[in-house]
Amino acid sequence: MPIYRTNQFWDYLSNESIITIREAKKLLTHLSYNFDTQNYDKSYYWQTISKLEIDGIKYETIRFPGGLTSWLANKLSIGIEEKSYLEYEWDEDEILAEAEKVKLINPDYEIRDYQLEAVETSLNNFRSLINASVGSGKEQPCDIIIPTPDGFKKFGDLKIGNRIFGLDGKSQFVTGIFPQGKKDVYKISFQNGATVECGLEHLWTVRKNHGKNKVITLKDMLNNYYKLDSRGFKRYLYSVDYIEPVEYAKKEYFIDPYILGILIGDGTLTTENIGFSCPDNEIEIVKRIIKILPKTHHLQANRYPACPQYYIRMSTPRGKGKYNLYKKEIKRLNLNVKSHLKFIPDEYMLGSIQQRKDLLAGLLDADGCCRKRKKHCSITYGTVSEKLAQDIQKLVFSLGGAATIRSYKRKNKRKEFEVRIELLFNPFLLNRKKSNFVPYRITNTIINIEKIRTTECMCIKVSNEDELYITQNYIPTHNTSIMALVCKCLINNNKILILNGNNLILGQIAERLASFGITDVSWKEGEEPDFAKSIVVMNIANSDSHLNRQDEKYINYLKNDVKTIIYDEAHHLQSLTAFEPILYTNPDNLKHLIGYSGSPFRNRKDPYKTQEDFRTVAIIGEPNFNYEMKDAIKAGSIAQPYGYFIRYPNKACFVPKAYEKNYNMQYRANITYNKARNKAGFEMLKFLNQYGIKTFASVNNTKAAQNKMKELKEIGINSLLICGNNTIYEWGNGPRGGLKLEKRKGGKTEVINALNNNYNIIFGTSVLDEGVSIDIFQAAVLFSAGKTNIAGIQRLGRASRKRINGQNVSFVIDFQDIGGYPTFEQHYLERREMMIDSGIKIFDNVLNFIDFIKRISEENKKD
Repeated sequence: MPIYRTNQFWDYLSNESIITIREAKKLLTHLSYNFDTQNYDKSYYWQTISKLEIDGIKYETIRFPGGLTSWLANKLSIGIEEKSYLEYEWDEDEILAEAEKVKLINPDYEIRDYQLEAVETSLNNFRSLINASVGSGKEQPCDIIIPTPDGFKKFGDLKIGNRIFGLDGKSQFVTGIFPQGKKDVYKISFQNGATVECGLEHLWTVRKNHGKNKVITLKDMLNNYYKLDSRGFKRYLYSVDYIEPVEYAKKEYFIDPYILGILIGDGTLTTENIGFSCPDNEIEIVKRIIKILPKTHHLQANRYPACPQYYIRMSTPRGKGKYNLYKKEIKRLNLNVKSHLKFIPDEYMLGSIQQRKDLLAGLLDADGCCRKRKKHCSITYGTVSEKLAQDIQKLVFSLGGAATIRSYKRKNKRKEFEVRIELLFNPFLLNRKKSNFVPYRITNTIINIEKIRTTECMCIKVSNEDELYITQNYIPTHNTSIMALVCKCLINNNKILILNGNNLILGQIAERLASFGITDVSWKEGEEPDFAKSIVVMNIANSDSHLNRQDEKYINYLKNDVKTIIYDEAHHLQSLTAFEPILYTNPDNLKHLIGYSGSPFRNRKDPYKTQEDFRTVAIIGEPNFNYEMKDAIKAGSIAQPYGYFIRYPNKACFVPKAYEKNYNMQYRANITYNKARNKAGFEMLKFLNQYGIKTFASVNNTKAAQNKMKELKEIGINSLLICGNNTIYEWGNGPRGGLKLEKRKGGKTEVINALNNNYNIIFGTSVLDEGVSIDIFQAAVLFSAGKTNIAGIQRLGRASRKRINGQNVSFVIDFQDIGGYPTFEQHYLERREMMIDSGIKIFDNVLNFIDFIKRISEENKKD
């Protein structure tokens, strides 16, 4: 099949002599073991190369395969010539002007001197390799109270790293805080009874006229959130999604939530006798309470009143009067009040989903009403306590329902409140009411917007990909993120292609672009790119797939449109196929070829020979900007990292004779499955877990990681493994009492949630090795430090992203691979040297290391 002639690489090869191709064949020829046929076969690369005929005859392959040797990569660098001039040269003032535009969106954004220099280098070179080490939402009033997994908090008291709820009801994290100063504040009223305060620039994800969700500001809705129909009635246009029930942690209560609901709804709480009224036709309530009462208590009936009463007594003679523990608990909760002062204690508002459902069931079984209608039902709760009505409304909101409050006053009586409730689940346990229930919930429509005050406001950035968080009264609202300044400068009349091999990082890139006001971006995992967008964010594997099938749209996009190609985490790109998009571009169109990396570029050792073996350098050029980890440490951008090398009884592991010169098999035997090494690492994980250190365990083999996870689970330590395609593995309890390996989809957000919910250990393959920013990690254990020292320095970056703003230091734990294969001993020495050169302080004494970990653990507890 003929080759696509616009490919520069093939044009270059076709002009080479047959001697060049023969040399390539020699370099690419090796024996490889086929586990399916159990035979030794010549490599696929050799087979592909052998089909080429360079003497002007047709090619039999469409494209060159991955994994080319450094020799060919260096030859290729001749084909990418440095442009002698650029059409435009940027100066510092112009870059700073673009940074000021960003600051209008992200008020807390400040460009540092080294960042300014890196941007200027990127813009004013055709080829630039930037080596920079690991280094916003919208406005709401600071004084509003919002629900969080750790209880209700004042919005202005939130800090980076605090937990907050997402639209799915699950925990996420605050990753950015941006003060806004004094702003006009508007109150938004919703049809479900909720109200929210925010500023005009606050972003909302809304649905207009039941259409698709879109993101707009309050300012956009202010004067057109309704329209008048022919009769002069308002027709409201915008609605927001309901939340899923929020997932507070399960609490330990002395009084069961259902019983407390009954007591608040129809109980006597001010006398020495704690009890409730229950008619005979609702005796099932009494039977249910008897089942869930603690054994230390029982019910005593008083059947003299028209409506029988039941008192909660202790089952011992001493359990009368002041010794009644229920009475004592009611006093502790401050519930020994009359009907018009009743409320729901905060701690019961923060129970698990089931506990809150039980509480609501108790309230409604005792004093609620459920009337069946034609298409739905009417659930109401009546009370003379305004505070109780408001608490029930919030309780329903937290469970994903709607609740409106109506008040009225009868002559010579107290003001009364009626809560009207809509839910998708049946809230009743009493059969008489339960049978009338029909699932129903009104559309959560915006019905009023009014200015109410001027006050200090703040915006936040959150970790979830949908950028939504739950604010006042359990309403979902929006935030933005951060991105690199280079794209902001180049976006006008410039099609940009951003490539990376990790979907987690690509998602972060899209967030950064959005936070800089760049919305004309194509990126969504699993969806085909939209090449009409100004910026296409693309996985290298997806790019490879498009070129494999010679996709005409993609090739025309590369040939005719692309002016800038950016490789994020460029150090990782070892296959020439990653750089193939460059080869399809029109050299006259291509203005910038940029690589970014957080890892230092240094000479590699065995099995690679020189720095020129690094294909990134061969294609993009030598790094022309360096800002390494030691610079970031000195500037205070990251916490001071510390290192420790585990000593273990090492010896060269057996490798079959056929593989004794095979580096990958040596690595597998002496690193991945080395029993002594893994046992030592396992003990280190136990030690770090004991002191609550959040740890990233770097592995290069899924099976080996699963084995370690199982060992941890057997001693009661939970851990997760995240690997390619956003796959999460975890050991759970099997149906017959054993352990079962569970597999599910998940990504960065789930990792962060796990780290904040009693998971101290996360195993990760290469999907977490680079670029994914998870500040919660405090230590990295390098079960796999990578086959080169560059890979090792990148992996230890997982524990070096923790900032200094009140946070603690970080650790990298490696292994002293001494006494085995000389190659791995040399790698250990190179890694150690690189860590020291990078500014990492090494502990050589294990007792000092242990004492240091203990001290850091104590500081963590104080925070």
